[in-house]
Amino acid sequence: MQQIFEEIKINTEGQGFYNFTENTLDWINKQKIKNGILNINILHTSASLVIQENADPDVLYDLKNFFHKLVPMDQKLYKHTTEGVFIYLSIELKTKLELYLITLLEINK
Repeated sequence: MQQIFEEIKINTEGQGFYNFTENTLDWINKQKIKNGILNINILHTSASLVIQENADPDVLYDLKNFFHKLVPMDQKLYKHTTEGVFIYLSIELKTKLELYLITLLEINK
């Protein structure tokens, strides 16, 4: 099995959800990968990955609302506030390493 490594940098403007689907698909298409295993990880300690279909913009609204209600941004509730309350608590609820099997029949038409 062949292994290919690549680093894709995503510029962000702070806390939020960022769609990097096109960056990933562009890289996969350049590699001419038909199927295999895609290992996505994030190297920053106060960031996490959420993999979600993106067909309905209401899903993004619901995700933001869910995490803001689950982990309120009231600093009086928390002792550790260096990187922002929401960041480290919500990361514990999400994942830092995702492993995906990919079949790219639709992508490589």
